[in-house]
Amino acid sequence: DTISRQRGRHYPIMNLHERCLSVLACKYVDEIVIGAPQKITRELLTTFNIAIVAHGTIYESEAMPDQYTLAEQNGIFVEIPSKSMLSTKEIVRRILSNKENFEAKFAKKNKTEAEYYKNKTYVQEQ
Repeated sequence: DTISRQRGRHYPIMNLHERCLSVLACKYVDEIVIGAPQKITRELLTTFNIAIVAHGTIYESEAMPDQYTLAEQNGIFVEIPSKSMLSTKEIVRRILSNKENFEAKFAKKNKTEAEYYKNKTYVQEQ
């Protein structure tokens, strides 16, 4: 809901479960905190015994004021250089630019499948 309010009704592209699995697939991630507050608090750090707060260098929205201040003060904030300029906006742009091609391909597959079932014959049992 928070992301949809900030970025529009078509975001996030992946649901919460998919996003969690994607982050957990990273080899340096041990755990994720679902529903974590946007601004890091001392309670959050101590309750979950957080050792590192990481953020990539490619992102589409500005950080909240003081969002990472506590992590920076505690020396646990790490900015990870992104090796790709790929962003959610770029993925959406690519999807929309290929929409017509996808729809034409899907229509052709549907037509072929419909013809198959229309002409399908069965073996008579004896």
